Amino acid sequence: MSKKQKPAATAAAEHAAPTTAPQPHTDWFARLAANKQYLAVALLVGLAVWLVYGQTLRFAFLLFEDSRIVTANRVVQAGWTWPGLQYAFQTYQDGAFYPLAWLSHMTDMVFMGPSAGSHHFTNVFIHLLNSLLLYWILASHTGARWRSGLAALLFAVHPLQVESVAWLAERKTVLGAFFALATMAAWLRSLGGRPRWFAAACILYICAILSNPPVALIALVLPLLDNWLGARPPRWSRALPLLAIGLAVLIFWAVTAERALNVGMNFGARLANAIAAIGEYLATVAWPASLAVPYLERTAVPAPLVAAGAAALVVFTAIALWQRHARPYLLLGWLWFLVSVVPLLGIYPAFPQSRADHTVYLALAGLFIALVWGIHSIIGTLQTSIAVPLAAGLAVLVLTWSAWVQTGYWQNDLALFDHTLKVTGPNRVAHAQIGQVFMQADRTEYAFNHLKAALDLDPNNPTSYRQLAEAYFSRSAYDPALNLLDKAITLQPNEPRIHLERGKVLRAIQRNDEAYNAFEKSIELGITADGRMDAYFNQGRIRDTQLRYAEAIDRYKLALDIEPYHYLARKNLAFALMHADRYAEAAAEFNLLAKTNDQDKDVTNAMNFLRQRIHK
Repeated sequence: MSKKQKPAATAAAEHAAPTTAPQPHTDWFARLAANKQYLAVALLVGLAVWLVYGQTLRFAFLLFEDSRIVTANRVVQAGWTWPGLQYAFQTYQDGAFYPLAWLSHMTDMVFMGPSAGSHHFTNVFIHLLNSLLLYWILASHTGARWRSGLAALLFAVHPLQVESVAWLAERKTVLGAFFALATMAAWLRSLGGRPRWFAAACILYICAILSNPPVALIALVLPLLDNWLGARPPRWSRALPLLAIGLAVLIFWAVTAERALNVGMNFGARLANAIAAIGEYLATVAWPASLAVPYLERTAVPAPLVAAGAAALVVFTAIALWQRHARPYLLLGWLWFLVSVVPLLGIYPAFPQSRADHTVYLALAGLFIALVWGIHSIIGTLQTSIAVPLAAGLAVLVLTWSAWVQTGYWQNDLALFDHTLKVTGPNRVAHAQIGQVFMQADRTEYAFNHLKAALDLDPNNPTSYRQLAEAYFSRSAYDPALNLLDKAITLQPNEPRIHLERGKVLRAIQRNDEAYNAFEKSIELGITADGRMDAYFNQGRIRDTQLRYAEAIDRYKLALDIEPYHYLARKNLAFALMHADRYAEAAAEFNLLAKTNDQDKDVTNAMNFLRQRIHK
């Protein structure tokens, strides 16, 4: 028998169990440092991530979501503050609760400042950590370094990952995945009765949920990790504490999302959309072409797509269950994919997009585990052939190039949404975003063309009416702005942002009492903290003009409770206190303003006036 050949029994045993017995964990770092193959593969993964995503360090912030989360979010811009901590743990952005993601954005502001490149660096760095963590989990427990490296490389450079890494608004996705993978690593370390590592796994799991609630179901994968990487039967009872936490969080997230979002499809239609999306995702993994953000909204799902998705779901589930003993990685990888992606398919909360690439970020890791180990088990007899590594290397190179091209579209809003229009055709969101970019650039004609195109594509969409109204308002066209906002309210009466914008228009035309009530309505409906601050500030200005200083002072203080560093709110508060003859309090506020900006003549003159009054 040739040295290159293996007995059939040995090959079969390799397919039925981990490639090697579980290794002791106490000396993993020493083994890693001593083995150049580990380091070589890790460096290769790092190089691939940098080749694809290094370009994002030159990219700008997007108006699309980045502005709401970072650039126009005054609470986040202030960095670490007590109001910021409260904001992180009290804000439900579109029904989702992810305080650790908010805190990560605030941390970027503290340590790296407001430049877009530094914020992009954080996303890229977390993605690199995720890729390396996946590699270490697989390599250290199976000993299959090159297979582990290939799975990590596919995870790192697949074009479907671009949306999660290049889009700052998806910080929650990459951060949640990091803590989910760290949970798995700690869970495997806890095998054999190590309570400290089990406690670490529980803490990391909670951090994953606080970063991105939909990762909660990943706890279902942990017993299967015991089975494959730990070489022991799955003990579901050991995972019950995490599963209880995860299910409770998932139910809470689903209920709040259902209330926060506008439900566009009934449950049956959403279920059909979810099944179709599974098939679409699997097809896009195999052929990642024509990627876009966002894909076209749909209220009805074509029957062939539902049939294809259902067929894929049934076939792959059947194969995974059939091979659960001989090839446990198939069930692990397939369940990993399903539990990661199902909470984001819109079965419970409204999810108007047909699909979104960022929903499969963590899910792809499971698919690539099943794919790499599954192919290896099929072509194990060819493992010494040069054709296998060449084919794998070619696949990685093609995906890397494709991901690099896809990443380039994220350099700014115009590049991104121009690409989206080419891929999807007429797209309401893409037209709306391009219109807003042109408004900022003062290219009014182009802006209105795109905003009206967005409204024409969906005449019943309240967001389109609001965005067009904001454009008219910015050009002091108050009557058409008010008419559009009134129409938006008839379509969606409980959307707080519409009432906030309506209050601004009413205040501009001096219908102050109506404006005050509109701002109050936006607060009652639960507008986000930065919107609430805006509403309080405008209410204070209204009461100021009405010489009702006590009420104005109260509103300004409420605004400053949310954002203590808002200069205009503090300046208006100081003048309101002065007009109310509360000179000592006014002087304290003006002193704070002078420390912030000693060139403000209004503040200087007011302080001189107060000195004379106080010393009389």
